[in-house]
Amino acid sequence: MSSRKPGQTLRENQRWLNRQTLWITLAAAPVALLLIVVFLRELVNTLMGNHSPIRAIVGLLLLMGLMGVVYLIQFLDRRERIFHIGARGEERVGEALETLRQHGWHIFHDIALPTVGNIDHVAVGTKGVFIVETKNHTGTIVLENGRLARVGRPLEKDFVAQAMRQAAALGHLIHQRTGLRVFVQPVVCFVRARLLLQSPRVQQAVVLSYAELLNYLHRHPDGRLTPTQVSAIASVLAQLNR
Repeated sequence: MSSRKPGQTLRENQRWLNRQTLWITLAAAPVALLLIVVFLRELVNTLMGNHSPIRAIVGLLLLMGLMGVVYLIQFLDRRERIFHIGARGEERVGEALETLRQHGWHIFHDIALPTVGNIDHVAVGTKGVFIVETKNHTGTIVLENGRLARVGRPLEKDFVAQAMRQAAALGHLIHQRTGLRVFVQPVVCFVRARLLLQSPRVQQAVVLSYAELLNYLHRHPDGRLTPTQVSAIASVLAQLNR
């Protein structure tokens, strides 16, 4: 059984951001109230000619600094939402992949490789080895000049290149640990986006919607790996997944 859960790293990052946002908010709230009171008092005294305007200016600068803290809190909140959306996508794909266990597949989630970061999901069976990179974006995905693109809004990175790097790194590791030369098939799975692609194959990767993923794996011909080879590869992944 896989020891890590789908989206676990993203959930951990989300919880960490929640804690940071809470502490910053708790620390900033009383300071903000005090600064507002002091600034208003100094402003009134300055307007009445009781104080030099310098004190009011200093108070204004402090309030501007406080606005920077508010911006930081908003930034952390946006990042937290991004982690939540990403984790939810990985959890949905993970739940679907878990159903393959009854058909003899070994399923792993959130595997960390030092050179390429975390691999969202790995499926290993006699049909082969597949890594699944989950994307929970919205919008319409098309192919432009051989690369994935989103209509009306750019994608933040080349997801196909990312998945291919992960697959190559995992294949290299499997060869190092077992001596087996196995092609690891990179799959990019969009959970919510609409795909307008003439072919699911983009370079060496396969780009699928959430609804297409399980059918794609079921359709693959059997016998690419022997049960002994599957067990050896699964053992390597289990060690990485602790």
